[in-house]
Amino acid sequence: MKIPWKNLNDKNSFPDLLIFDGGMGTMLQKAGLRTDIPPEIANVEMADEVTAIHSAYVKAGSMVITTNTFGGSPLKLQAHDMAAMTENLNEQGARLARIAAGDQALVAGSMGPSGFLMAPFGPLSFNDARDSFKRQAAALQSGGVDLFIIETFSDIAEVRAAVCGIREVSGLPIFVSMTYTPKGHTLTGSSPETVAITLDALPVQAIGMNCGFGPTELMPIFRKFSENTTKPLMLQANAGIPKLRDGKTIFDIKPEEFAAGMAKYRSLGMRIAGGCCGTTPDHIRALAETLKGTTCSHIPRDPSTGAIAGTKRVTIFGSSRPFTIIGERINPTGKKKLTNELKEGKMTTLKTLAATQTEAGAMALDLNVGVAGADEAGLMAKACGALSGVSDLPVVIDTRNFQAAEGAIQILRGKPLINSFTGDPEEIERAIYLIKKYGVCAMFLTLDETGIPMTVDGRMAIAARIIDAIDKAGIPRTEIVFDPLAMAVASDYHAPAITLETLERLKNEYGVATTLGVSNISFGLPERKLVNSAFLTMAISKGLSMGIINPADTLMMASILSSNLLTGRDPGARNYVEKVPDLAGKLSSSSSRGNTDSTAVKSLDYPDRDTKPLMRAILTGDREFAVDTVKSMNPQDLIDAVDNDLIPAIQKVGDLYGEGKLFLPQLIGSAEALKGAMALISPHLQKTGNTQARGRILIATVKGDIHDIGKNIVALVLENHGYQVFDLGKDVPVETIVDKTLELNPDFVGLSALMTTTMVAMQETAEALRKVRPDLRIVIGGACVDRDFANSIDAIYGGNDAMEAVSIINGEMETLKENRAGL
Repeated sequence: MKIPWKNLNDKNSFPDLLIFDGGMGTMLQKAGLRTDIPPEIANVEMADEVTAIHSAYVKAGSMVITTNTFGGSPLKLQAHDMAAMTENLNEQGARLARIAAGDQALVAGSMGPSGFLMAPFGPLSFNDARDSFKRQAAALQSGGVDLFIIETFSDIAEVRAAVCGIREVSGLPIFVSMTYTPKGHTLTGSSPETVAITLDALPVQAIGMNCGFGPTELMPIFRKFSENTTKPLMLQANAGIPKLRDGKTIFDIKPEEFAAGMAKYRSLGMRIAGGCCGTTPDHIRALAETLKGTTCSHIPRDPSTGAIAGTKRVTIFGSSRPFTIIGERINPTGKKKLTNELKEGKMTTLKTLAATQTEAGAMALDLNVGVAGADEAGLMAKACGALSGVSDLPVVIDTRNFQAAEGAIQILRGKPLINSFTGDPEEIERAIYLIKKYGVCAMFLTLDETGIPMTVDGRMAIAARIIDAIDKAGIPRTEIVFDPLAMAVASDYHAPAITLETLERLKNEYGVATTLGVSNISFGLPERKLVNSAFLTMAISKGLSMGIINPADTLMMASILSSNLLTGRDPGARNYVEKVPDLAGKLSSSSSRGNTDSTAVKSLDYPDRDTKPLMRAILTGDREFAVDTVKSMNPQDLIDAVDNDLIPAIQKVGDLYGEGKLFLPQLIGSAEALKGAMALISPHLQKTGNTQARGRILIATVKGDIHDIGKNIVALVLENHGYQVFDLGKDVPVETIVDKTLELNPDFVGLSALMTTTMVAMQETAEALRKVRPDLRIVIGGACVDRDFANSIDAIYGGNDAMEAVSIINGEMETLKENRAGL
């Protein structure tokens, strides 16, 4: 039988409904899988059982079944010293699914995350991640899969690496599914909107989410996601939150309830439906029966608009959208302090400029780190990491260095705009390469190897060549932006008219977005802000989509606000009415001072100039500034600085992280800044004997579980709160945890588990610890555990995230001290 839903590469003929399978891990556990080996070993040691599970899903109505290779990448298998088995395990996993699928279903090659944090927040480089996924993809394709599913990822950068790895060996369809925290963002802080915009631009066929929650809890996240993509959407929810009963992991959402909950997503664009943890063939059977005969409806993002994305915020642009403000200030040209810092590899001024522009109303940040004699590629990579700690805006990568641009793309968690390329054929090819491989936007200048045409027709001819190449490459025109070039009116009074006419023709003839370096128009003139403001107003009236300007220039911002209103980009005058009182006050104040170029903008989320330097260094995650500040302090002030500056600052960081206002990159940056400061202060503390830790905590991921990112975050935050942490790592045997507990005598033992199959190991570890230390406080955490499970094993539930865990431990520590004092 020919499977009618096999052509998944064609977006126009993509099926209205695809039913995937359900959980594999829980089914293997029921079939007798040992918890001390990776599930992928079952492909060779339990081949009949794996095939039977696949067959059960096909009989239940699955149109696509997923290989038992979720943890089959070399990076993941190396935790078990099994990386050499990558090809065997993945090929065999694909073959078993192929046998069960027959001519009734397609086979999706499952690829899960590596378990490592990607650079610059962790040790895993983009290239190493890409090569690992590439090797796994090649083996899966050799085994006969029909498509790939990249699932349960929490880092956009790792998804991008996985897609690149697959595309180097295969043209098969790719589905991507990410997972979210209870606060509605990914582990690395990406919002559903950012994830949707970024994945929508990658060379993949369908996108969505899985795991973490049951159908009900995922609704608000999925709704935001669906509004920001045009691609087919998928959802694979859990059968509830896992619980441990009688030594077995139980999920409490029944098949009919699961199916009814999933059916509600059809009105939000769900075309691909399946199950994750805890779902069984019975759940999939109920799902298939419930969705049979239903029709998907989806109101996607306007396909005529373009989009870029930062870690949390997205910017939709186009001639019908509000004017996009790109902050121009992160550019060393004419900025001696920034230039000198960049040469030294320091990011303090860069971070300040990013934060102040974000607060001033920028909608994206232009990032230029080109200084003579410096390694631009290395600086650009470091700057991208620094930006993530102070701004959640999209980034415009401003460089002519191809290596620097590509390296920045690999680090950023979002969809950047690359600034810029020319109409030279080689430049066009480089732009097409980056757009198609990484899913970015590209800016083109209307000039080529012969220079800048001095006529409208000359610039349009270059634009026509670029458009022709973009169309032939199959790239939507919404992925490119044209700069028709603003030239100085002081040297050519025809220049503004040429730019404005070119801009208008680009909009009308090609429907593309446009941008300008607006301030170029006034070069060489006095009171440049007056010329800039007038020219910007004229350009917006011609359809200008975005501009690189100083968002602290009140006159320019007022012109943008008024122009948006007058050109129909501010329906109902909502933005104007909301923002004009503040702008009017600033204009009046600036006028009385004779100054409209102030950049001293205060940010609500960024420490102001009155914040003490050492506190500011910790709050902004600036290690270099923290170290320099400590070095400049008097030795007698260092001890007081710990209590008065460092501890309050890191507590503030913790509070903001707990409130969801800061995310993992900022947390890591602040931790590194604190470590840098404490490395210099500690010798002085030792001289005074003031080095006692707040408490002692032993922490480990239990046997059979090789996931440790969450555990590492908890350890990091605990250390920053003054605790001495003994981290035993991941996949730690029960006897090792018991022996180390007896040796180190900690106040607490923290146990972590992500996989539902290792909940039993957590229970066994807790029971073993109770035998040797009946009074020991055991704290547990991880995606698969909850308060009920903690109570069932006489442990303390560590909450939903690192900050809640620290808060709980702080409270328990105070109780422990009171009890000891009373003895």
